[in-house]
Amino acid sequence: MRLEELLNTLPEAEVQGYKSLEIQGICNHSAEVRPGDLFVARKGTQKNGLDYALQAIEKGAVAVAASHFSPELEGVTQVVHPDIRLLEARLASQFYGRADQKLFLFGVTGTKGKTTSSYILRHLLEVCGRRTGLLGTIEAQTGQSTYPSKLTTADVVTNHRLLREMVDSHLDAAVLEVSSHALDQGRVQEIEFDIALFTNLHPDHLDYHNTMEEYAEAKSLLFRGLSPKRKQLGFPKGAAYSIDCPYGPKMVKGAKVPLLSYGKKEGADLRICEVDLSLSGVTWTLEYEGDRYRFQSGMIGEHNLMNLTGCIGAMLLGGWTLPEIQPAVETFGSVPGRLERVENSQGLSVFVDFAHSGVSLEQTMESLLPYCQGRLIVLFGSGGDRPVERRESMAKAAEAGADLIIVTSDNPRSEPPEKIVEEIVSFITDKEKLIVEVDRKKAIGKAIEVATEEDIVILAGRGHEKFQILNKETVELDDVIEAKRACEAKVACI
Repeated sequence: MRLEELLNTLPEAEVQGYKSLEIQGICNHSAEVRPGDLFVARKGTQKNGLDYALQAIEKGAVAVAASHFSPELEGVTQVVHPDIRLLEARLASQFYGRADQKLFLFGVTGTKGKTTSSYILRHLLEVCGRRTGLLGTIEAQTGQSTYPSKLTTADVVTNHRLLREMVDSHLDAAVLEVSSHALDQGRVQEIEFDIALFTNLHPDHLDYHNTMEEYAEAKSLLFRGLSPKRKQLGFPKGAAYSIDCPYGPKMVKGAKVPLLSYGKKEGADLRICEVDLSLSGVTWTLEYEGDRYRFQSGMIGEHNLMNLTGCIGAMLLGGWTLPEIQPAVETFGSVPGRLERVENSQGLSVFVDFAHSGVSLEQTMESLLPYCQGRLIVLFGSGGDRPVERRESMAKAAEAGADLIIVTSDNPRSEPPEKIVEEIVSFITDKEKLIVEVDRKKAIGKAIEVATEEDIVILAGRGHEKFQILNKETVELDDVIEAKRACEAKVACI
């Protein structure tokens, strides 16, 4: 595509060099530049945009987009716009043929439940006749390929590229997890969502957002960005939000699309009642527009009841009816690393969960505790380079709900794992129900070794992750695989 075509939506952008230049790709990472690329030079954490631009040119970039001209880039075509995020998003959108306009797009945001809700939504859409892609924390599914994810929400160029892959694969819908960081940093800019879903809001990422108000403000950008007037294919628009969360009504304030509230509170548009929770799943009734429908799912826990209901609400806004949605809900299985049961021949109840904060760990324990006939055994650590408050909250949640606590490593990153474990232990007062094992593989082995058929074991913190991040290296570590190995070893010892 010629550069002048790319700039159709940004006539105010200044160009120094050849507008008729042929652009082979858009790239925002200097290490990934290919010959013929237009490189977007944004200031990084350690270098300025010019340093990255020089690296990109050495690798074959034929043009550079930036917020200001650089005399040092003599002989290189430069595209300049004061709003580098807008420039990057518009270039990506145009280069990939405005793929978002050809897809029925669902965006999911909230502190907890984004990943689970995204998988549920994708399943419901597929069963209800939409070929649907997925972009989220665990993976990107584009129809052509499946890629492991590095972030909950990728950068804006990657997002537009993956949406293009979906269109080329003849998909007609997509579900995206949308993080607060992504909204604040413009990673979904120029992507027009049709239906947005809000799950909940709890204290998290306050090292980035500073306050809950700022955190909520970032999340609300998804809903304020919904427009009933745009989109070529005329998809329905709407926003579903949890009325049980105090931030729910605030989140959708100012949204100019149809709204649907869901939850247990009186006045919810989609109201939950007559709930029956068990270790086999959940059965519940939904009241909607004067009618009552009975639903059932094999998913476990109160939080998954809310995730399921929120997704049903999003589907209603998308034009489907409860009778159409009902059978699709029943056939949904589980999400990798989200209260995932580890199958074993020992008859042990072992679950792997991504819970990596006090709130999420508390929710996970509350989901399983009513069905525990013996001890609730909880294994967890805490990520390195994260606030110490998270370690404290997890330690206190575990002590309040678990009968046996095993403290181990999570992803230490640049911090010594022993230091993280020591900090966690310092917040636990009852040391008699505490086991400390820094090596996570050994810790999982100990959890399985001491467990009986009456106990429930929770391996918390890493969920679907396949690698452990240790300072400058990563090592293979999958909690599900390690738990299965430990169960087999236990069988061999009997």
